Amino acid sequence: ANENPLGCSEHISKFYKDHFKDLSIYCDPSCEKLRTKIAQINNINSDQIICSAGSDEAISMLIYSFCKEGDEILYTKHGFLMYPISAAKIGAKSIKVNEINFKTDIDDLLKKISKKTRIIFLANPNNPTGSYLTNEEINKIISLVPKNILIVFDHAYHEYCRSDDYPQNILDIAKKHDNIAVTRTFSKIYGLASLRIGWCFSSN
Repeated sequence: ANENPLGCSEHISKFYKDHFKDLSIYCDPSCEKLRTKIAQINNINSDQIICSAGSDEAISMLIYSFCKEGDEILYTKHGFLMYPISAAKIGAKSIKVNEINFKTDIDDLLKKISKKTRIIFLANPNNPTGSYLTNEEINKIISLVPKNILIVFDHAYHEYCRSDDYPQNILDIAKKHDNIAVTRTFSKIYGLASLRIGWCFSSN
C-alpha cells in the first residue's frame, strides 16, 4: 500500500526514478503507446484520442479549433476558469450559465444558447461544488442542444463519483454523437499533476 494516499502510486515513483536519465529525451509527440493503452482500458478507438498537457491544453485546443473572435462558449457559474481564460485568448466571449444549488440550471443553459454559441463546457462532477449531472440530465442536454454546437464533458474528477445515476459510460455516449468531446486527466485520481498528462476523446 502507498504510505502517502494523497500522492501518486509507489509504482509510478519507482518508474520515475528508474527512468530519470531518460528525461532529456523527447517523448513521442503522437503518444501512440499511451493512446493505445487508454483505448484498451476504455474500449475506445485510439485514433479518436488526443493527449495533452493536462486537460487544460485539450480544453484550449478545442476552443482554438472550433471558435473564433466574436463566438461564444457557455459554462456554469462555478465552472473551471480555464474555459473563459482560453476563450479570451482568441477573443471569444464566455457566457455564464446559472446554477441551482450549485448545479447546472439546464433551462438557463438552453436559454443562453445563441447563434454565436460554439461550445458548451460542463465539468462533471464539478470542482469545487461537487455537484454532478445525472444520466437523465446528460441525455436531456444532448437531445435539446443543437447538433452544430460542441458539448464538452470535462470529466477530470470522473473517478471520484460512483453514484448509480452518474454517467459512468460517458465515453459510450460520446461514441454515438458527432458533437460530443470528453476530457480526462491523470492529474487528480492518479496524483500526477506535475507530469501534465491529459487526454480527450470524441466521436470524430
